Amino acid sequence: RQYLRKYASYQLIVIDLTDAHLVGTSTAMILDELIRTEISNAREIYLVGVSEKAAASLSRLGTLDYLGYDRVFSSMTDAMDSVDQTLKLPG
Repeated sequence: RQYLRKYASYQLIVIDLTDAHLVGTSTAMILDELIRTEISNAREIYLVGVSEKAAASLSRLGTLDYLGYDRVFSSMTDAMDSVDQTLKLPG
């Protein structure tokens, strides 16, 4: 989170877990805290490429319910299409 403090004006974070073959309990807890903090600060969070095991870990914590399943994408292309719609970006 300290790294993100440098960027006070960001509106959206895309977390790409496509190559994360293992998302254990500790990582899921860190992601949960990040997601909850950023949503409470009125920022959009999108998750991409969440494996079944990662989804199970995040579900146990209530993270996916809190985030909303409409912000979980199977591919970066799908996430970026949603970003364009959500932020009303041209092109």
